[in-house]
Amino acid sequence: MPLLPANQSQLIRASQKDELYRSLLRNNASQAVQTLAGSKRWLDWRKEIEVLSDLAYFGLTTFSGYQTLGEEYVGIIQVDPTKRQIPSWIRRGLFVLCHTFLPYLLDKVLVCLENELDGRDNSFGVISRGQAVSRPCRLESGWRSWIRKLVGLLSERQKKACLPAVFVLQQGLILLHRLHVALFYISGSFYHLSKRLAAIRYVSHI
Repeated sequence: MPLLPANQSQLIRASQKDELYRSLLRNNASQAVQTLAGSKRWLDWRKEIEVLSDLAYFGLTTFSGYQTLGEEYVGIIQVDPTKRQIPSWIRRGLFVLCHTFLPYLLDKVLVCLENELDGRDNSFGVISRGQAVSRPCRLESGWRSWIRKLVGLLSERQKKACLPAVFVLQQGLILLHRLHVALFYISGSFYHLSKRLAAIRYVSHI
């Protein structure tokens, strides 16, 4: 029996099931950190804990060449553009990084850039809208210092001109995500932008 392309309902149900298990993993990891390190440490590292939890989930499934729990639940398999074999480890790795780490990195960089251009004193961590202060790690402190040096080369007029551009870029990323979801409901090909970037499709074996 030939394998047929997965339909929209299968992709959506698989994503919802994966999100459920990812939430359970994040909650369990957060509870473990609170128990072992205390609530203060958890507040400082909650975003990083979520990213590491997602990396663990997709690392043990997609990157390792196995179905995720959501994919297994609805009976779909990842394939490369030829639709004849599973994606290479490079494609799987690209998807995992784009789906988990890239959104976190973009948010951190854009918020840091916005704070520097706006001249806010944020020495103890990155502050985003509606979030508490989190203390930066060494790696984060490194690229924050790099951004601060780049912004320091700009004049005050240039800083004021660049600040709206950062806001436009932040809103543009949100609109891009919404546009991609709209395209999915029209074409039914890629539910996640990260899978489009990695050219990973699905076939159904049910």
